[in-house]
Amino acid sequence: MQNQATMNAPGRAARFFDLPTLREIVSAFPATAADQLLDKFAGELPLHIGAIEQASAKADLKALRCRVHTVRGTSLTFGCTGLAVLCDSLKARSERGDVEGCRWLTMLLAQAQDSALSELAALRSPGGPLQA
Repeated sequence: MQNQATMNAPGRAARFFDLPTLREIVSAFPATAADQLLDKFAGELPLHIGAIEQASAKADLKALRCRVHTVRGTSLTFGCTGLAVLCDSLKARSERGDVEGCRWLTMLLAQAQDSALSELAALRSPGGPLQA
């Protein structure tokens, strides 16, 4: 799940974000607007993942697919390809009616969200690649 040519520390590849895509987005806006966009992404992602968890627990695969679609699209917009891959798998399982597979992937998606948000914070930190 590692992305090519993305570094969040010397010698360490980013696991969730495609850094060139993220840099392109950040450079398209004034610094404060870019920060607000990234803050909004980081703040809303847990809400969407929470809704996916609720839909999964209720075996509401239609609602799950709707939220997964939103998370996938938003993740790709911000270069978070690591989450988008999990969303693709979750969508495929839901389309097959695999409730247990959806629950398992939902748990992985929730864990991956925490890691992705930590990675984003590191990328945005002083001296991080987005600050360079």
